[in-house]
Amino acid sequence: VAHDLKTRRGNVAKSTLKLGSASATIAGDYNLAGKSATVNATVNGPKMPVFELLTFLPVFGMELPTGAKLEGGTFSVDATSSGPMDALSTSGSVKIEGAKRTGYNLGSKLRVIQDLVGIPLSDTTEIQTAATKFATSNAGTTLSEILFLAPSIGQLSGDGVVGPQHVLDFKMKAVVKTGGLLAAALQQRGETTTVPFFILGTAADPSFKADVKALANEKLQQVVKNPEGALKNAKEAVKTFQGIRDLFRKAPKQTEPAKQIG
Repeated sequence: VAHDLKTRRGNVAKSTLKLGSASATIAGDYNLAGKSATVNATVNGPKMPVFELLTFLPVFGMELPTGAKLEGGTFSVDATSSGPMDALSTSGSVKIEGAKRTGYNLGSKLRVIQDLVGIPLSDTTEIQTAATKFATSNAGTTLSEILFLAPSIGQLSGDGVVGPQHVLDFKMKAVVKTGGLLAAALQQRGETTTVPFFILGTAADPSFKADVKALANEKLQQVVKNPEGALKNAKEAVKTFQGIRDLFRKAPKQTEPAKQIG
């Protein structure tokens, strides 16, 4: 660290920051002369052990739901922070690879999607990749180019915002193999289906809601673009529409479990 006592400015040469077996490089400069100290710093940490960094994930806009844990895997970060300390802005990218999430049944949270395409239910999710770009400030955190790859689920992607009170507003897509109720309704088992959905609620207790209108439109567009003849396309479009309509007419409503008396 080189500090000028007269100007109250300084800079930090490229240094290694260690936390257990995790290490990252940090560099930048600072200014203590104003009403609020300002900084401009970069952090780069490739493939650091996840277990060493769990308490720091919220700093990068990654907060686990209540009860969820991450085991194994690596965490990579490339971020830049700048501005006054009381209104600091941080942006960059993070990636988790080869980890396992336990204590949280993602399939059950994706209940509507699970019923539609047959996602297996499990309290353990093997994470191949979880990556996003982020920008965080006092106004909240914006996540973009989200990519979540899990063999048991498929590919999730999208973007959204985490508000100052950890309120979620995300628009996502799940690319999964067609199964479950959707396969039965459309007779398209094994094909790939893109299921648009929203993530709402809070980071501690997120809720997932399928965008039914967008799903129906996506399946109809697949039929209409099929170049095998207008008449056949029309018949397929009608069958697809009827299948989706019947699916949501017949879908069982979730009911509260019966209370035991005595």
